[in-house]
Amino acid sequence: MKVEVRIIEAKDLRVTDYFAGTSDPYIKLSVNGQMHKTAIARRTCDPKFNQSFTFDVIPGQQITFEVFSFDTVGRDDPLGSVQHSLSYFYQGQVNDLWLPLSKKGQIHIQVFSPGVLPNVILIEQLNSLRPEISQQQITRRSPLIGYKSFGYTPSFNELM
Repeated sequence: MKVEVRIIEAKDLRVTDYFAGTSDPYIKLSVNGQMHKTAIARRTCDPKFNQSFTFDVIPGQQITFEVFSFDTVGRDDPLGSVQHSLSYFYQGQVNDLWLPLSKKGQIHIQVFSPGVLPNVILIEQLNSLRPEISQQQITRRSPLIGYKSFGYTPSFNELM
């Protein structure tokens, strides 16, 4: 199933450039070995990204968001991270979320899945495990109440 993730913004990020009082943040997104990265937002602790990324996923997988501050010299500074399960994302709906980071701040994301609902996939998987039963085995004609299932007693409302 395909999932589109839009990184809208982040706010209240940790300061890494103490002289300027800001950071140069960007976000790495990863799901099961697939990775994308936003552009670097220069000199801000409240960046606006508005970037979308598409992933091929299986329901129940985790999306990992890692926020870093770009450094021209040395390693990029980690600003925090968060994971979120794909089981909360539903077909055809835009899910608007604020996710708190592990260190300081939060990120604003939107998730859209044009694919099948995870619950529907699970039901279809369970149905495929049932033994095949022919229509003749499911119902038989009863002269008193019409159709009656084997091993099933109809309720009062079904008899009317």
